[in-house]
Amino acid sequence: MTCKTGGNPINFYRQIKNISYMEAAKELGARLGIKVEDSRRSSKYDLEYEIMNKANDFFKFTLHNTKEGLKAKEYLIKRGLTEASINHFEIGLANNDYQSLSKMLVDQAYEPNLLITLGLSSRSEKNNELYDIFNNRITFPIKDETLNVIGFSGRTVDPKDNIKYMNSQETPLFKKSDVIYNLYDALDEIKKADEVILFEGFFDVISAHQIGYKNSVATMGTALTESQARLLRRHVKQVVVIYDGDNAGVIATHDAIPKLKKANLNVDIIRLPNGMDPDDYIKQNQLEGFKKYLELNRKDSYRYYYENLLLRLDTNNANSVQVFVRDVNLLFKDAPKVVMQMFEPEISQKLGFEFTFSKVEIPSKPLSEVKKAPKVQVLNKYSNAEYDLIFELLKRKKYLELIEESLIPNTYVILENYQVLERLVNYYQNKEFLILSDFMSRLPDNLVQHLENNMKKNFNWQNGIILEEKQVKNHLEVIHSYAEERELDALYNQMDPDNPEESLEILNQIKKLKQKMKKRRDR
Repeated sequence: MTCKTGGNPINFYRQIKNISYMEAAKELGARLGIKVEDSRRSSKYDLEYEIMNKANDFFKFTLHNTKEGLKAKEYLIKRGLTEASINHFEIGLANNDYQSLSKMLVDQAYEPNLLITLGLSSRSEKNNELYDIFNNRITFPIKDETLNVIGFSGRTVDPKDNIKYMNSQETPLFKKSDVIYNLYDALDEIKKADEVILFEGFFDVISAHQIGYKNSVATMGTALTESQARLLRRHVKQVVVIYDGDNAGVIATHDAIPKLKKANLNVDIIRLPNGMDPDDYIKQNQLEGFKKYLELNRKDSYRYYYENLLLRLDTNNANSVQVFVRDVNLLFKDAPKVVMQMFEPEISQKLGFEFTFSKVEIPSKPLSEVKKAPKVQVLNKYSNAEYDLIFELLKRKKYLELIEESLIPNTYVILENYQVLERLVNYYQNKEFLILSDFMSRLPDNLVQHLENNMKKNFNWQNGIILEEKQVKNHLEVIHSYAEERELDALYNQMDPDNPEESLEILNQIKKLKQKMKKRRDR
């Protein structure tokens, strides 16, 4: 019998037993009388890793040893997961107790504030008690290159819950934009296959793994980032993108391709039929059907986009042909010469005349038509005041009414901050305390990105500082002064020397506004 795992007995053993590398090493070592130490925790985050791994063990225990867990396990098996896969991917359950994980970890002498920092717990403003962030959710652990758990994604088991998936918040260990699900557990298989299959969801990865495609990873259901693309490139040169076949999946595919190519990856795309997702397709067609579909429908990125252009081409319509020629030249403008030579005969045959690629300039609008957006200089003191208030509300509800009354409906420095504030007000209508990952999962991607970018820069957020009422009122004053200064500028810009009557009226408005500003400052 030959071993096709590069001569590594540990790899061979782990595949037979369907367990992790470290578990395989320990079991083989025990048979030989050798104690294998787990060297995963060897960084400044030893304690944080320890807590996250214990949380994962707690979730796994709950899944396999409680009534709630057995019910969740039935759901997983109905979805086609095998017992071996549940164990291999270390799937667990956060129960519906709301405090059990926090109490267990505090009982083991872990600092409550560290549990909050790691995104496992949140403190209630009402009674100061710790509450678990993940509740009534099937848990999928996310690991880093040391194979330590750094975060979780939780899938609800409540059909009435509108939020299907909830990811860990940003922590010292977990940076969502830098993480790819199953990457490090699948690394041996990825290197052996010399390519990685990129899905959107966890169940896609697990279903593919079960039929032998063990080089599968996922972006955790969010748009691929450039950082994730670079992470893939560090380990492999070829990526196969298999996203959902619906419109959202097609849009996500179009978004991912340029990021992957920018990272110097060779990209192939599989588009599934009839809006199906990979998990469903695999269940319906099993290994042979999935394998055959991949072989027949695997396209490089040029072919993929080219065939999309063909869908809009009417060779009997001169306008359609002109648009097609322009778009196909744009598509291949940076392509290697050999790729252009490969497609030119095919395009010529399609059009019915000889076609060669040419450089296409995109015409710009005449300068007279270009309107410059007015520049509004936002000074740091104004925007910082707004950020401090937003981050205060992310920590606790205490000053919600004061801030809401002062800034709603339309006082703001940065529009995105106002949009976040509106959602905070709505969130707190039914909740006493805020679970950050839950709140973030309700925001559109642009606001998530906006908040995450500024969390890294904000001193109060980074250092856990909370505001006193006097500081909150001072911040509100600063924001109002900005709004009034902006209103003053707008009034001055409206004054017209050729219309003295109207200008006089504007001067009266300016005078009243300045008096109002003075009263506010004097209070």
